[in-house]
Amino acid sequence: MQEVLKLNGDEVVLDFGCGSGRFSYWIAPKVRKVVGLEITREMIDLAEKNRTVENVEFMVYDVSHFPSFPYLFDLILSVGYCRS
Repeated sequence: MQEVLKLNGDEVVLDFGCGSGRFSYWIAPKVRKVVGLEITREMIDLAEKNRTVENVEFMVYDVSHFPSFPYLFDLILSVGYCRS
């Protein structure tokens, strides 16, 4: 993913379905701010427990009401995992 993303360091990133925050924390040192959204409190708690940087904010959302933000996002990440 790093080879594909051309970041200038001033981006605001949405990590949609952030889970434990692994990708949020991976990209955070390369951008200005990351917002991680997840539907379960347990995953957000795990992401907070694993905090490694300060420019990441995690939020629980209820799927039916997407939160409003006072800024625009430059990039939206949504990394899925599928078991066969």
